[in-house]
Amino acid sequence: MAILNDRIKERRLSLDLTLLEVAQYIGVKEATAQRYESGEIKNIKHETIAALSEIAELSYGVAK
Repeated sequence: MAILNDRIKERRLSLDLTLLEVAQYIGVKEATAQRYESGEIKNIKHETIAALSEIAELSYGVAK
């Protein structure tokens, strides 16, 4: 899981987004977004991953 949380943070920083901006977009508190990045939260809901991929301008899921 370390790879996922590192990628979330790297992408957020590369887009010059704050934790608060990401948190507001995906509908969680800023502390929760930080816990996703730190790896403290290990089971991220599918809907949250989808929202993170939208804000990060990435695709997710199975390739077609």
